[in-house]
Amino acid sequence: MIRRALFAVLLVFAVGLPAFAHRVGVPTTLIEQNPVSGVWEITHRVSAHDFDEVFAGLINPVQLYSSSQGQKLIETYVGERFKVEGELVALSYIGAELDGDFVFIYSELETESMTVTVDNQLLLDLPGISEAFINVKAGEGVHTAQFFENSGPVVVSLPTHQAQSDLLP
Repeated sequence: MIRRALFAVLLVFAVGLPAFAHRVGVPTTLIEQNPVSGVWEITHRVSAHDFDEVFAGLINPVQLYSSSQGQKLIETYVGERFKVEGELVALSYIGAELDGDFVFIYSELETESMTVTVDNQLLLDLPGISEAFINVKAGEGVHTAQFFENSGPVVVSLPTHQAQSDLLP
């Protein structure tokens, strides 16, 4: 009886571990305003394992982060799957870096609008990835939006504060 119970517990762990190993975490994006420049900084954090799957067969994983060709592939992928629309919106890709188990992808958003429309489909085209998040940090608060494959965009408030550079004479 004890052997059967132990076998059942081991079986549950053995079946569940491959799925757990595949996903370190869901894609998460932080949008926050730089207090000095006033520019909105966008940082995507994705699992390196999952992100490397997107480019499997296209480029060596080491070159993905260290070469201009790799950075261009990342810029194109992110540009097709993370969209920001609104009045006077300029989204600029800065770069991507590998840091341990995660890839950090940086962009800047310049806008005078108080609201923008955001659609985040990063990695949602991979099997096993079912959701992505954005967190908008404004002052002391953080507002979160959740995305699913083809869930569509959401309207995000960007409560601005005056940049310190605007305060200088």
